[in-house]
Amino acid sequence: MSDGITAFGQGAHTRAGQTSNGLKSAAANSSKQTAASLNAAEEQQAAALASQGASQQQALDEAVSTSLSSLTDGFTESIGQITQSIGDFRESAAEMEPPEPEKLSPELSGTLDQAGASVMAMNQQVQTVAPNMDATLATVRDQSVKSLSTAAADARKQAGEAADGFSGSMRGLNAQAT
Repeated sequence: MSDGITAFGQGAHTRAGQTSNGLKSAAANSSKQTAASLNAAEEQQAAALASQGASQQQALDEAVSTSLSSLTDGFTESIGQITQSIGDFRESAAEMEPPEPEKLSPELSGTLDQAGASVMAMNQQVQTVAPNMDATLATVRDQSVKSLSTAAADARKQAGEAADGFSGSMRGLNAQAT
């Protein structure tokens, strides 16, 4: 009987060890599968964040470029219209017959001469300013595009850093799970 009890105890001990090894193996397999799933989810999330950031950056770049182009086109068109209006006015005034000096008082005649000189000076200034304004607008547009491109690159970098931080967090969770 003593031998039977000893054999029974040894059998139970052997079965307990086998059961324990089986549970350890199952836990290790489950941990590996969980780690693989977390790694795959992390990679998918990082790729999705990078793709979304790139898409948003592209849309922002296009919107800024379009806005700046529209703004400079509007300024250029306005300056062209002002220049044309002054030219038309000058041509119209040149086609008019001047009044007879005898019919005008001396003060009015002097005023007309001053006004004509002022209009001519203003026309000269517009002719000088218009090309300079075009160059200034082109410079402003170029500087704005450069500045916004730099800001966009910084935003892309920050989005990448956020994705890297997220990946690091997911790796930490993965390490804790295993």
